[in-house]
Amino acid sequence: MAAAAMLLPGFWAGWVILICLALLAVARSACSASYKDILARTVDKGKRGSVSGTAGTLAASGVFLFAVLLSTGILPRTTVAISLVVALAGVFWLGSAAIFARLDEPEAAPQEAEGFAPNQLLRPLKEDQELRRYIGTRALLISTALAPPFLVMLGGRDAEGGFGNLGLLVLASSIAAIVSSYIWGKLSDRSSRQTLMISGALSAVTLAMAAAVGWAAGAPAGIVVAGFVFVAQVAYQGARAGRKIHLTDMDTHGHTSVYTALSNTMIGVLLLLGGGFGLLADAVGAAPVLAILAMLSGLGAALGTRLSEVQAGADD
Repeated sequence: MAAAAMLLPGFWAGWVILICLALLAVARSACSASYKDILARTVDKGKRGSVSGTAGTLAASGVFLFAVLLSTGILPRTTVAISLVVALAGVFWLGSAAIFARLDEPEAAPQEAEGFAPNQLLRPLKEDQELRRYIGTRALLISTALAPPFLVMLGGRDAEGGFGNLGLLVLASSIAAIVSSYIWGKLSDRSSRQTLMISGALSAVTLAMAAAVGWAAGAPAGIVVAGFVFVAQVAYQGARAGRKIHLTDMDTHGHTSVYTALSNTMIGVLLLLGGGFGLLADAVGAAPVLAILAMLSGLGAALGTRLSEVQAGADD
């Protein structure tokens, strides 16, 4: 549908694409909740990070190939070519649905099947201190997800008026995912708490250095910005792996999907508010915003020290 919309006249294409993006966001949210629940049911504790890390590496390899084709001009940046890529993405979604349909998923325990009444959906927040600390840590570490656009802004614009070395930045991001996803997954199987702490600290140092370079040098060279993007994306992959495995391994009292939906909703609201950083960057530049994000990452790492070692007792 989105691929076909790109071939429509401009006005209608814009609205159809917006609708498709909204549907995709809803579908992705449902996938996030169900994936963590299925992961907890079908993969033993102590192996979930490795499984997720392997999947992340394979997915990032596909993104890397796409980035190479796009940045070298082998894949033309035309409406038809990009439409075909979007259509291919849809085929991949259908393929994943077919694979998941064949999973041998254990039956839900009675307490899982009972669910929560609508007026009880916030009950875990009141009763579960670990969940509150987890959401607080995850909220602060959304700084790792918000940072890349401002790192791109830090590089300024090239002579042709576009953001410089965008292809290089995409490559740096995909390579970071390839080289780090499995490592972060393995570390998360041993201690998701430490994964969140290390990734938060790494993000804080990287973003603080980028902010300092931006203040001192104005618009740094593209290769320098790509280096910052690479390390920042390594930190992001760590935060992503740590939060995912921590939620599946912590005691959710048989309601992993409810805990996931609750935390995702709260983080989604914060991400909407995070759009204010864009307005701030327009007013004062990217460097001050990166400095703020560095501080948030550091606070996330600090709060992560108060999380429990939920992998304690897991089989090696």
